[in-house]
Amino acid sequence: PSTGADPPVVEAVLLYTGVGAHAVGITILSPDTTAFAGDTVPLQAIALDSAQASIPGTPIAWRSLDSTRVRVPDAANGKVVGATQRGPARIVAELLTGPADTVLVIAQPIPTTLSKVSGDSQTAVPAAVLPIPLRVRVLGNDGLGVRVPVAFRALAAGASVNADTVLSDSL
Repeated sequence: PSTGADPPVVEAVLLYTGVGAHAVGITILSPDTTAFAGDTVPLQAIALDSAQASIPGTPIAWRSLDSTRVRVPDAANGKVVGATQRGPARIVAELLTGPADTVLVIAQPIPTTLSKVSGDSQTAVPAAVLPIPLRVRVLGNDGLGVRVPVAFRALAAGASVNADTVLSDSL
């Protein structure tokens, strides 16, 4: 019979006793990174004991704090997938005993356009620096800039470039 009142809530206390149960911390080894829409990016973390030694085999649960930008398809696996919305997402790696660490993954669309901005077709005497920097623009399918490595190479025999690969920015 019901008296109309909600039944009392019974709290269950769970205690993990497996590998890494004595871990006191976790560190994500992967630096902040970028994920293109649909691409998978592997992340790694280690559990640490009180002497800061790693504890191999410790279960780590992964989750995204913004799955519209980057999602975690399998919480037991450190692989994340870039989603369709552009922007930063925090990814959390957490031990079953509570300690956690966070890494930033920036979601962006796949680059679709590379266009010259300035510095094309310049000439100079050998070993001289060109007067105008070489600049290109890299855009995603949404028409906004994306951050990707861009490789430059000299076409003339004996010519060279100082930085053959640079990282574009969102502009």
